[in-house]
Amino acid sequence: MLATNVAPCAAAAVQVVGTVRTVTPGWVVVTLRPGARVDVGDTLSITQYGEEIARAKVESASSTDAVARVTERLQGTIVRVLDTVAIASGAPGPSLSPVPPASEKRPPSAAEERQQRAVSAVHYGGDIVPWPHWTYAVLSELAARGLLPGIPAWWFHGGQLLTTDDVQKLLAIALPPQDGTDAAAAYAMLVKEYGAPGTPVPQVIPRVAKTGYTRGLLADTLGQTSFLGLYRSDLWFRPTPGTTAILTLTNEHKEWQGTGTGFNPVDTLEVRGRRFGIDWDVGKTYLRWGPGYTGSLILSDNAQAIPMVRGRGEIDFGRLLGRWRADQFVGGFDEGGAHRYIVGRRLERSLGSGFSLGLSETMKLSHAPNPLALVLPVLLYQRLFDKDTNKLNALFGADVRYRDRGYEGYAELLIDDITAPKGFRSQGRVRRKLGYLVGMRREGLLGDRRTDVRFEYVRIDRETYLHRNPAVSYYERGRVIGHPIGPNGSQILLRADRRLSPRLEVTADIVRQWSTISFLPPIAERRDSATIRAMYDLSRGRSVGISVGPARVRLPGGHSSTGIDLQVVADLMW
Repeated sequence: MLATNVAPCAAAAVQVVGTVRTVTPGWVVVTLRPGARVDVGDTLSITQYGEEIARAKVESASSTDAVARVTERLQGTIVRVLDTVAIASGAPGPSLSPVPPASEKRPPSAAEERQQRAVSAVHYGGDIVPWPHWTYAVLSELAARGLLPGIPAWWFHGGQLLTTDDVQKLLAIALPPQDGTDAAAAYAMLVKEYGAPGTPVPQVIPRVAKTGYTRGLLADTLGQTSFLGLYRSDLWFRPTPGTTAILTLTNEHKEWQGTGTGFNPVDTLEVRGRRFGIDWDVGKTYLRWGPGYTGSLILSDNAQAIPMVRGRGEIDFGRLLGRWRADQFVGGFDEGGAHRYIVGRRLERSLGSGFSLGLSETMKLSHAPNPLALVLPVLLYQRLFDKDTNKLNALFGADVRYRDRGYEGYAELLIDDITAPKGFRSQGRVRRKLGYLVGMRREGLLGDRRTDVRFEYVRIDRETYLHRNPAVSYYERGRVIGHPIGPNGSQILLRADRRLSPRLEVTADIVRQWSTISFLPPIAERRDSATIRAMYDLSRGRSVGISVGPARVRLPGGHSSTGIDLQVVADLMW
């Protein structure tokens, strides 16, 4: 009887476009077939077993799905998941009755669901992701496969430094990859690190996956011509379903650090997993704490990766202080023929209304720490176990961040050699050793604008990071563990990024560096520059670029050079 009262699908629809994915009172979400397209205002015909049971009007649409409001329905029938959906033609059949307007809010589309998952994920400030981190490798793989619409792969080869918020936004717009591919493994790693609970991952993830790229850099720097052949290769292996091993081979330090000396081609080698409610990292890796774009004051990625054991989780301090994200590590490295140790911990918390706060402390030791260093605050540990401050260098950092409507402001403070508080010192006061950083950003490239603008100012006192015992100065094999500008350094950065077209992006920046105490010679190289860069995408994984601008370099010995910096780069994904 039902069939005699319903118009056949073939008479009412001309093109099948997809199937029903989600049903809520008065609404349906339709998954579109590859190549199918619907527009806002289109009328859809919903069929069961070849017969039309309902019609719906499209309220929002994308390349993968559409959200539609049910306008007519056959009495006694129910729209179900996997019902066939087609573009309707002609008037609805006489058996379809009008449906009253839905009172409930329409359901989200797939893109909106991904965005909501990213927004609802627990945010702990906007720490910069270390530039050698595996995050950039997996994003590069997704971009090269066309799974990050409008985002070029070269962004993740040193072109852009991202905050954790930026990565979550990229994850929100990422398209699901095909099962069993390297991109599926990359996507799964990204979801595990940055995604909200319940974010779906591909059903089939290969146990071994890889990605890589090569960059050729021809440079004329202050009259000296050079060519660099740079590479990076990342390998991911899942020894068990809950663990991942990561290996990175690269020589990119020759460009970013100005030298490859002392850097092992095995840049990172770590095993990651979760146990006892804690995320564990064991191996050689990088950390960077704080929102500073040019570098973090307390723990940056300027030096080599540190072999360490790291744990991350959440701590609940009760109703008054709330829940905090905890990050703690203990590591060590060889330096000057002896072994050095470094211990650090960080607490982060969202304060609401766009504010977040981070508190960090680290200490470098010339001897193995007591196990209680893992639970005691640094000052208390120093008082109880290490009153001889020549064997320990303690640092404390605090950072605050505010975000609202695409604008961001942030600040960092560093206190070095914190032996000054009365009752916690044994050898008197020390010279002031502070550093501070302030910055602001107008987000554009990942927002509704196409221009990203950033300003940052850094000032570091003359003896910050240094110690009367060189063994515990805040260095790792000659490179400062904190901000790259080092002791007695100040810096201003002004940078703007503009996406001119889907293939062309232009960056302009001005950098000014000088000695905080001007009459003292610089401890490290100081550089002033004004540069404009252009990158053009030949394809998803192939780009070329050029940069040019005046520069001046002042060396610690007092020698200075002035000239033009010119670079031509070719970027190729494997």
